[in-house]
Amino acid sequence: MIRLLLCLQVLLLGAATLSANVVISEFMASNSSVLADENGDYSDWIEIHNTGASSVDLAGWYLTDNNNFDPANSATYWQFPARTLAADEHLIVFASGKARTPAGTGELHTNFKLSSSGEYFALIQNDGITIATEYSPSYPKQQTDVSFGLGFAAGTTNRYISEESSLKLTIPSDDSDGSTWTGGNEPFDESSWTSAKSGIGFDAGAGASGFTLIDNFDSLNPTAIDGQNDWTATDSRIAVGIDPENVENQILKLDGDNVQAYKPLDLPNGDTGTLFFRMRRDGLTDAAAGAADVSNPDGWGSYEAMTNTKADGIIKVRDGSGYQDAENFDDNTWYLVWLVIDNATDTYQAYMKGGSLTEQTLLEAGGNTVFEFRNGTASNALQSFYTRTATDSFGTFMLDDIYLGEGENLGIPIGGTGYASLISTEGDIESAMHDTNSSVYLRFPFDAEEVTDNTQLSLNIRYDDGFIAYLNGTEIARRNAPTSATWNSSATSEHIAAEAIHFENIEVLSIQTAATSSLSTDSIQQLPILISSSVQYLLLKQFHQDLNRSIS
Repeated sequence: MIRLLLCLQVLLLGAATLSANVVISEFMASNSSVLADENGDYSDWIEIHNTGASSVDLAGWYLTDNNNFDPANSATYWQFPARTLAADEHLIVFASGKARTPAGTGELHTNFKLSSSGEYFALIQNDGITIATEYSPSYPKQQTDVSFGLGFAAGTTNRYISEESSLKLTIPSDDSDGSTWTGGNEPFDESSWTSAKSGIGFDAGAGASGFTLIDNFDSLNPTAIDGQNDWTATDSRIAVGIDPENVENQILKLDGDNVQAYKPLDLPNGDTGTLFFRMRRDGLTDAAAGAADVSNPDGWGSYEAMTNTKADGIIKVRDGSGYQDAENFDDNTWYLVWLVIDNATDTYQAYMKGGSLTEQTLLEAGGNTVFEFRNGTASNALQSFYTRTATDSFGTFMLDDIYLGEGENLGIPIGGTGYASLISTEGDIESAMHDTNSSVYLRFPFDAEEVTDNTQLSLNIRYDDGFIAYLNGTEIARRNAPTSATWNSSATSEHIAAEAIHFENIEVLSIQTAATSSLSTDSIQQLPILISSSVQYLLLKQFHQDLNRSIS
């Protein structure tokens, strides 16, 4: 048994549940060079393994990445054709979105792709009820060209920290502790530190004022959006779903091609307003979002101000009669979008933040930063928020947090309301920290099994605004922190609430050889004994953390 110190409240990762001889033994959710399909594409892939002693016919079994799986709704799953899997045999299924179920021995392709950021994932038997393998609420964030497996002999994921776990914290008033608190000088005297329960932080209040919420989907049923909260949709494939990066957050998902949805908004003729929303693609989507000047938009010509991607990973804006390339649109990444719409001059500007755009950026396209309405001059109000996909749109287009602001408003309307419920009664440190110090130290003790071969420790964390994490006095991770942090350091940049509510998964330890008897200070790859882990948080508002041990 090893004693460790870690900090903060944990939101648990989904562990794999096994209840059958046929299981998902391995998958790769970000394949760029490992295994090509019959078309030469490096698609996501899933390995199915019959661990039993008898053959199994997979006809009618289901694979799904939809936690609202319904055998009566074919949009929520992909189904196996007749395919016999012998004892101890493995079968590769490509999660490519190509939806192929050939008879015999042909290559199988699901109608969905896997998210490298993590999502619900399950193999379900042909009765539509019995779960053979399930990652719920989500498997962890995946690395490119690294597969994720179960590891049957040793189990899968051990969660070392639970909600309401005990910790010690202090808001330092000087540098008297130096670096001794980080775990490299145990035992450390923490008798003067405050005892608390995770999570720790404070909620700084609401987001930018001057915005009216169109929808954030949190109060809606996780089903088709049509008919909910004044939404109109043409297809059940437009539905309220779970955010791939935050299982507690609901979003709008557009799956597949030629689907559309809209909801009323009001920007009168002659007024200026700012349409704010978050968007994301998982796969090559041909999709758009923006404002229409009709109450029942139907087709691309209904748009006036919009962003669009044509299945090429590039954000485009519509400038009058043509599209203009503006910026890269990374896969599996949330972006913030501001469309500043002048309904007097019938023009708009587009700002974005996300991916390589680390700061709010005014988009330039075709040499312009001011773009004409798609249909030119008009004298009517903008009446609808409108989103749709086109033919040959594969993957999933996602939207969340849609607001309409007064005038030009480049603030972020998403406030701190998602923090308060995640902070324990003992963990609210606003009165002690706010306007006093921008750093807090935390130490969190717990026990774990010995570290062995093929052990992986990962940190799944949500933070606002920065942190430095230590293991046995050795730094293992940092975000938005100065090079030489001191007891009163501040974060070097903002981690806005819209991003802070999403998990970041950080692999902090990977053991490739048997543990030895002493700590290597120059290689985290060779850590033999885990003694302590501590975190310094900078400009703290709210944070969560999950330490996992995965055997693969």
